[in-house]
Amino acid sequence: MEVEVKLRLASREDHDRVVKSMPTKFTTVLEQENVYFDGNQEEFRKAKGGFRFRFVKEEGKEEKCIITVKEGHEISGGISRTSETEEEIDTSEARKIIKSPSLLFSSSSPLIKHVVTKFKPAEFVCLGTFSNTRTVFDWEGYKLELDETRYEFGTTWEIEVESTEPEVVAQKLDAFLKKNNIGYQHSKKSKLANFMSKK
Repeated sequence: MEVEVKLRLASREDHDRVVKSMPTKFTTVLEQENVYFDGNQEEFRKAKGGFRFRFVKEEGKEEKCIITVKEGHEISGGISRTSETEEEIDTSEARKIIKSPSLLFSSSSPLIKHVVTKFKPAEFVCLGTFSNTRTVFDWEGYKLELDETRYEFGTTWEIEVESTEPEVVAQKLDAFLKKNNIGYQHSKKSKLANFMSKK
C-alpha cells in the first residue's frame, strides 16, 4: 500500500517559493514522461486504478522505464492511498508497445502478464501522455517531491510526500507552507484523474 500526502500548489510562484524556502538544495531532478493505458472496457478506471509506463531521465544516467499498476485508489484530505506494483522494462520494448498496444498481450514482463490475466481486456488502449519535472528534496527526514506537471490543457504544481504517518507529515507541511506564505490546497484527484478530466 502506497500512502502519500498530496498538496496542490496555487501557482508557479508558489512552486518557486517552495524551492527558495527549502533549508537544503534539491538532491535530484527527474524528467518524467507518463503514458497511460486502459482496456477497451475501462477495466482500470473501474478498479479505481491506473496502468502506466513512466520514462525517467536523470542527469548523467541512462533513461529507464518503470511500469506501474495501481488499484483501489482513494484520496481524502490530501492523503492518497493505493495498492501499487512496479517493474522496470526495457525502454525500446516500451516504445514499441506505445506505438502498438496489442504487443502487451505478448510481452514477457511478469507484471504485464499479471495485468493481462487479472483484468482480461479484449484490447488495450493508449490514453495519452503528459510530462512532469520532479525535484526531490530531503526535508524533515522525508523525501519531498515537488512536481511541475505539463498537460495539453495547462500546468499544475504539486507536493508529494510518501509516509507511514501521513497525518503527521500533513501537519508539518501545513506549518511549513503557511510560514512561508505558500498557497496550496489538498489534492482532490490523482494526476491521471486530472489528465482525464482536463483540469
